[in-house]
Amino acid sequence: MSILSMCQWLQDTDIGTSIRESIWVFPIIESTHVLALSISVGLLLVSDLRLMGYIMKRRPVSEVYEQIKPWMFTGFAIMTITGIFLFWCQAVKAYNSIFFKTKVILLIVAALNAIAF
Repeated sequence: MSILSMCQWLQDTDIGTSIRESIWVFPIIESTHVLALSISVGLLLVSDLRLMGYIMKRRPVSEVYEQIKPWMFTGFAIMTITGIFLFWCQAVKAYNSIFFKTKVILLIVAALNAIAF
């Protein structure tokens, strides 16, 4: 069984078809995905700017990080879950997209980088 045929099977399951053909479910999942992305990346930017000393200079880095960490990881978790559902309902389209393949490769590199440090 090839990866393309697995993607076709996944997309054609009842859940994939329901999400794809729903008037409300797909837009809600996609909107939630984008909002979670903005929360996760936005808070990561705050953390990076604090590490570089551009913002919140009087507060320790560890204090800033401990306050934003739960929100940042919650945004990442929601983004991951909604991303799985978005892939589920359009697996063949994602499989054929060079942008999706690039995204997956970069996510794997980022995860390996995070594990290494």
